[in-house]
Amino acid sequence: MSHCRSRRDRAPGQADSSEPNRPAYKELDAREVKPPQQFKVKAPAGAPNVVIILIDDLGFGATGTYGGPIPTPTLDRLAHDGLRYNNFHTTALCSPTRAALKSGRNHHTVNMGFITEMATCFPGATGQIANATAPVAKAPCLQSLTNVQP
Repeated sequence: MSHCRSRRDRAPGQADSSEPNRPAYKELDAREVKPPQQFKVKAPAGAPNVVIILIDDLGFGATGTYGGPIPTPTLDRLAHDGLRYNNFHTTALCSPTRAALKSGRNHHTVNMGFITEMATCFPGATGQIANATAPVAKAPCLQSLTNVQP
């Protein structure tokens, strides 16, 4: 599972086995520097497809798929074929919504109970997401789900 290793798991200067070594630059003039080799991240064979949809300021009943006034033809087609997204949670504010999406946790659990500008010193509302909070993109690695078949 080398694709799940964090930089902390490697010795300083050691690249992931699939990642090319990054050159050290001494030239200060960017016009004189040759760019590094391009590197593309690829999902491992058998990795599940995950789709995360974030629509800011949209309630569950607003889409046409669930009887709301907003036409959503793509969601309608998916629902017609049997796929309905019904695990919906709203925080009603942009900063908490993004924090919940990024972490995969309730916004209060990651200290984003309000928009960042209204942060307080109280737990759940500090506006500072702890470094120990793993992003949702890291969850498959932490759960050993990188090769799970749906």
